[in-house]
Amino acid sequence: MGCVHQLEELAVPLFEEEFPEAFDEGRRPGLTWGRRGRSRAKRSLLLGSYCAETDTVRIHPVLDRDWVPAWFVRYILFHELLHAVLPRAHGHHGPAFRARERAYPDFTRARNWQRTHLPRLIREARRG
Repeated sequence: MGCVHQLEELAVPLFEEEFPEAFDEGRRPGLTWGRRGRSRAKRSLLLGSYCAETDTVRIHPVLDRDWVPAWFVRYILFHELLHAVLPRAHGHHGPAFRARERAYPDFTRARNWQRTHLPRLIREARRG
């Protein structure tokens, strides 16, 4: 459970609008925050991941801040859920993945926000 953002609540519109036929109620990936602690990141930061073995999406806890918009966290959730829908057999970030990601309504806004705020996210992650 997040302090600011609740992943389950943010994911509801994704399951209903972006992936209406990909996941039924009983087969939705688990959603969790990563471990809190200091990062050693200097130039990049893994904001989310999807583990097929456990069918779990993990979001970096640095995104659970009041200055991080909910729509951005939702975009990161979308990106990771897309990995669950398009398994590695289609390429990690292959053409089908990239095309589907670019079609997401907040794609450009999210990428711009990430580019602008990545240095702050890295600083916050390094502080723990």
